[in-house]
Amino acid sequence: MQMPFKTEWRPSTQEEANIWIAELNRQGSANVRTSLASRWDSGPRSLLPIGGFWMLRGFAQDWLAANERRARRTRELTFWLTALTALLAMLSIGPDAWAWMSIWFRGR
Repeated sequence: MQMPFKTEWRPSTQEEANIWIAELNRQGSANVRTSLASRWDSGPRSLLPIGGFWMLRGFAQDWLAANERRARRTRELTFWLTALTALLAMLSIGPDAWAWMSIWFRGR
């Protein structure tokens, strides 16, 4: 299985990488960020305890960066889809509203 994000801080085996990724996903961005901030004095090659595993700090940093990029893209996509939906709703309501207003004003 290929890595879901780019990193130069790979573990020794793909199985270990899968375990680390599963643990990072289980912990979530906020907890991983807190773990990284609690040991700010270490370099990317140092081991960092996250959940029940020790993993390379650089690996966790790269996972966090990729996860935040993915979350930002999801938020942007949600915004644009919502804006498009609102625009289409306004365009579809417009002719009906115009017709109802003309009927209402004609009766007065």
